[in-house]
Amino acid sequence: MKTAVPTDPKSPEFLALEPHLTAEWFVTELSDEFPWARRHRLLWFVSKGDRSLSATFALPAGKPVVCLSGREGLRDLSTVLVDELGSIPGTLGVEALASAIRWLRTAESGALLCPQRLRGRMPLHAWFAKYDEEREQRFRRYCAPLAFERDERSGRFALEFFYLTPGGAIEKWNVEGTPALLLRAERTEIEPQGSYRWPFE
Repeated sequence: MKTAVPTDPKSPEFLALEPHLTAEWFVTELSDEFPWARRHRLLWFVSKGDRSLSATFALPAGKPVVCLSGREGLRDLSTVLVDELGSIPGTLGVEALASAIRWLRTAESGALLCPQRLRGRMPLHAWFAKYDEEREQRFRRYCAPLAFERDERSGRFALEFFYLTPGGAIEKWNVEGTPALLLRAERTEIEPQGSYRWPFE
C-alpha cells in the first residue's frame, strides 16, 4: 500500500500540506460509491504526478481528518463504520462492506467479484486478457457469493472475497471483525497483474 500523504492529521507535515492538496492531487468525493456515509465526507486523493500514489480520507464533521489508507486506517475505518451504522456490518450487505474495506484501505478502485459480474452487460470473455477454459472456470469461482460467517451470540464475523484490480490482478481478502472493530483485513495477490483485463462497464 503506497500513501504519499502524511497519515497523522496532527503532524506538521500534514498541516503544511493540507492547503495544497487540491493543487497537487486529483480529488474525488466518494459519496456515490458509499451512500451510507452521511456523517463523513469520504475523499480519494490520487497524485497528479504519480498515479500509483493515492490515499483515502474521512472528514467527520467537527473532528480531525483521518487517513483510512494509513497505518492506523483499519482502526479509523472501524470508527467511521460504527459512527455511520451503529455497528459492523450494521445495515450494510456483505458486498457493500467488502467494497468499502477494499477501496478505503488501499485507496485504489477495482471490481468486487460477485455473481453480478457473471450477469453484467459485458460478455464473460471480455474480462480475460487471454482466454482459456481453465481461466474461465477460475473466474467463475471468484464470482461466487461472498463467504460470510457470523457468530450470532458475539457478533464476531469472518468475510472472504475476491477483487479484480485495475491492472488485471486478482486479490483474495480475508477480513475478521466484531460489531465494534475490524480486527484483520489481509489481502493476498493470487493471480498477477495482466491476468485479466478491465472492460469498463
